Amino acid sequence: MRNKAVLTSSSAINSLLVLMVLAASVAQLLIDIDTVNIACVCVLAWISLVTLLYVRWTDSWRTHPLSTFSLFGLCMTTQCGALLIQTAAWTPVAYALRQPFTTFATLALFQLVALGAHATYRFIPALQFGDRSSVRALLKRTAIYALPSVGMLWIFGAIGFICHFGGGGVDGDPGSKVIVGFRFLIFAPFLIPLYVQDEGAAYCRFPRKHYLWLVLYAIMVALLGVAANTRGLMLTGIVTVGLVVVLWLMRNPVGITSAHLYKAGGTVAVLATLMLPLSYLSTAMVVARQYNGPIGAARMTPVEMIGKTYQVMQQPALIAAYRLRAKLATASSRYDENYIANPMLARFVETKFHDNALFFASNLSARSEDSLERMTVNFMWGILPEPLLKGMGVKVKKADLNFSMGDYLLYLNNGYALGGRKTGSVFAQGLALFGVLFPVVYFFIAIILFALLDLLAFKNAYGRIVLTVPAMINMFRYFIAGITGESLHQVVTTATRGLLQTVLIYLLVYYVAKGLLRLFSGNSAKPAAAPA
Repeated sequence: MRNKAVLTSSSAINSLLVLMVLAASVAQLLIDIDTVNIACVCVLAWISLVTLLYVRWTDSWRTHPLSTFSLFGLCMTTQCGALLIQTAAWTPVAYALRQPFTTFATLALFQLVALGAHATYRFIPALQFGDRSSVRALLKRTAIYALPSVGMLWIFGAIGFICHFGGGGVDGDPGSKVIVGFRFLIFAPFLIPLYVQDEGAAYCRFPRKHYLWLVLYAIMVALLGVAANTRGLMLTGIVTVGLVVVLWLMRNPVGITSAHLYKAGGTVAVLATLMLPLSYLSTAMVVARQYNGPIGAARMTPVEMIGKTYQVMQQPALIAAYRLRAKLATASSRYDENYIANPMLARFVETKFHDNALFFASNLSARSEDSLERMTVNFMWGILPEPLLKGMGVKVKKADLNFSMGDYLLYLNNGYALGGRKTGSVFAQGLALFGVLFPVVYFFIAIILFALLDLLAFKNAYGRIVLTVPAMINMFRYFIAGITGESLHQVVTTATRGLLQTVLIYLLVYYVAKGLLRLFSGNSAKPAAAPA
């Protein structure tokens, strides 16, 4: 008698996404039968299915988890996410985009390039940092692959929490940038449940006590997000854990039971229930921000910002007026970022930013293209420290580069003032500079980024690929911009300095936390491998 096939978590998630893509594509035909919208749906459905089938039919989730996750994230945040979320809102995918078909076709092209780069990278060992590479050997001599104790995770979180009260990342201010560099540690305590689940009772003696503290800590982080008027801070910790869990389920397929389905259904129901009030709070924070003074002038204190946000939430008319203005801006403004109506879900979709940047980049004059080339070179020099630039005689001041590439593309088109930090697109900038050769350039960029990302995953003594703590803490960032960015210099910065900075900061805090625990309690982290 043949054994019945067991539906695993990996195949279930993949199959569900495939069905959602197909259902959304059919629904879009009912939402809007305009030719442009239908053409966009065809592109989105095709590239989404190609990506989903690639990660389903290969073992990339198991062998190269972080690079695969960034590849998956590129599809979800620029293409598949737009299709699913806009359909759920019963809105055409082409809505509010300047050149919808061109944008989606371009994104699909680079998704294909990234898929080809990932397949090439996986099957050519020389392109990877293998176990015998000098870089991997150097990392193994540090604590980057060690398992931190519960106490150390709380110390990491405390340091990250405190660093949110200082530093603004002002160009030319090294001290401020250093403080900002430690902020990602604020999400470390959210990994405790994952370690408890993976390591069992040996990792934590009283897990329920830590879970209670974690709830209180989550509330404190949310309040800090409201006080700092930073919407991403409120939910990034929860989203990070959610993404880590999804990656774990994709890499460690477990048989699906009715109990799992009930838990998954309950989780979805809770999230759906929270979505409306969180969306309302998110909009209230944006409205409250408008009552703050400009940078350099008198500004509200954190307590005042919390109070102002609460006041705005008590006035639905203000919320409605803001949302109406956002919709009107789409039709009348020279620049807008309105695409996904729900402000919380909008953080997961980058499509509009690419659409804006691609539109502005495609309308550059020959003179503007020369200006873009010169500014790109200046930004590349700006990656280096200020003292080194002076020593080399490079006449580039970091203080003069206090704007984004999105700002500059808009400036070249419409003369908008620089400094608004509008999000650009590495694809738009690359096409403007390299033309049809940029897909080839991006192919090699993607391979480099894949190799660097996978350095934060390693093979333990049991032959299992597991993730480091820095990788899990930064999971949301790798999902959104693992192999992309708002500009070429941002991507180069990630490749040349980003990983190194993350590793050095983590190691510094690791050894400090380990020393503190030894000093006050005699405990230290045991040298075990981190869970997946």
